[in-house]
Amino acid sequence: MTFPDEWGAGGGDGGPTESKLVPLSMQSNEALLIKTLLARSCPSARLSRVQRVQNKKLWCEYAHYRDASLVHTCAGGDVNEMLLFHGTAERAAEDVLAHQNGLDPRFSNGGFYGQGIYLAEDPSYPIGGRYAHRISGSGGSRVQLLIVKAALGSQQEMGQRISAETRAMRMPDVRVEGPPRLLYDSVRGGPHRPLVSGGGEN
Repeated sequence: MTFPDEWGAGGGDGGPTESKLVPLSMQSNEALLIKTLLARSCPSARLSRVQRVQNKKLWCEYAHYRDASLVHTCAGGDVNEMLLFHGTAERAAEDVLAHQNGLDPRFSNGGFYGQGIYLAEDPSYPIGGRYAHRISGSGGSRVQLLIVKAALGSQQEMGQRISAETRAMRMPDVRVEGPPRLLYDSVRGGPHRPLVSGGGEN
């Protein structure tokens, strides 16, 4: 298995199932990229700390899903990999990441498109709503977000449609009747405020 180059040889020195948090220099390529993504819609926001999450088990599962499964079923072989924002609400990100499965849709309380992992293209969506984790003692002025690399595949475009039916969704709709019968890989909706994507792998 090949790990990201930034992790170091052999995927770094973390254990095989450990979610290791690695502090990054604010001048690192990763931190500068996050600053750029944040500034697009939150120009007054100041990035104060960046940590990389390294989990060998979850990376192997993600890479296998992306490269051995998703690439063969999504339209044109485009896995549609993106960096997206996720808020952990009242729980600190490190507490959420301590779970063996990382971001786990089974802990979702549901949303516009049913139970799933909800990811935003625009950081102002989780920051402006109730989704970003507010850091204790900051009066709500300091927040914490996860930046998630997600392979979204073929997305079912929902636009602004929200109903009891969409809230009850258990999975995306059928994309190709087949054979083989193929579902959409994820759901994309919005703008409800800014755009939000949900249902991708983390």
